[in-house]
Amino acid sequence: MTIRIIYFILGILVPYFAEQYAYSRFISGREKPEIKESETVAQGYGWRLIWDASYFLLFISTGYRIILVMNMLSAFEWLGYFCFLLGVLLRILSLKEIGRFYDPGIVIKVDHQMVNTGPYRTLRHPLHLGTVLQIGGLAFFAPLWLALPAVFASLWLCLYLNRTEDQTHAQQLGAGFDTYYSKTWDIIDLIFWKVR
Repeated sequence: MTIRIIYFILGILVPYFAEQYAYSRFISGREKPEIKESETVAQGYGWRLIWDASYFLLFISTGYRIILVMNMLSAFEWLGYFCFLLGVLLRILSLKEIGRFYDPGIVIKVDHQMVNTGPYRTLRHPLHLGTVLQIGGLAFFAPLWLALPAVFASLWLCLYLNRTEDQTHAQQLGAGFDTYYSKTWDIIDLIFWKVR
């Protein structure tokens, strides 16, 4: 069982804490940001509870599967693991690029600019996509009764937030966002074909 604990620590906890380190390194001011009069807040922070709860439950389930269940990992679980790692990597690269413009809610800052470097060059909302990839990857380790609601809730939340953020950016940033929008894609485009 000791070796399985080491697998869990190295395979799941280390990437998770690497992402947390990237967050603390690339995002200045971890305290709740003060909203200035000229900032536009389109969505608050309460929605994060859905992602946090899904992530936590799947994280616990993954730990149980890796540490206590003595079977070898299946091909699907390995696929989930690489999906999880891809989500972690995407979030780290995205946090590095977005820097001071990051906000857990949907906020247009006073001096807001479109970030179009790194993953943002081709993807809109790579942080959201990274979270969905992480949750989807961990879901491969969970029982179906836990995995399906967590993935569907996370995917629905991602679609809702991406659409809301696109609409807010279009209203506040105008032509600058329209140009960016036409050159990038998002998971929502696979369902709604770039409808705002």
